[in-house]
Amino acid sequence: MEYYIFQEEYDECSTSILKLSYKDGKVATGYFWGTSDEFSEAREGYYPGFFVLPMENIQNHGDGFSFVLDSRKTQFLSGPIKVTVHSTADALKQGGHLWLQEAKAFQDSVGYQASFSKEGIVIHKHKSKYDYYEDHPFKRISLAALKKRSSKCSYEKENRKLW
Repeated sequence: MEYYIFQEEYDECSTSILKLSYKDGKVATGYFWGTSDEFSEAREGYYPGFFVLPMENIQNHGDGFSFVLDSRKTQFLSGPIKVTVHSTADALKQGGHLWLQEAKAFQDSVGYQASFSKEGIVIHKHKSKYDYYEDHPFKRISLAALKKRSSKCSYEKENRKLW
């Protein structure tokens, strides 16, 4: 069984999406679509890069689960990645463009804790390293509803490497 969960910040460009696959009632695998903001404390003066990453080291526990995102295994793109795409390579084949910024500054591995809530889940980064990171609620959404949402950002063209 698969579920999609999303969290929309102040605009569509900042939307994060999780895809969770369950086996025997526990989270078995997952993907995370998000922005470079997940790997940086603050962003000023530039637009974010976008990624899709598999959730690694998933561990289930009573009221939730934990997982790791490792951006050292990907390249960031200039615009949001469709939820039907599960890798940077596939996004590039489908017309995606590399991010204009120097992505090495955002190459990191980040651990998360997720707790189940009535509407979906709440995730937060491990507090020992990211004590400033606030809890983020994610709501369940159908794949059909996600596909209807626009995935174009107004600044995508200015945010890409053209080579």
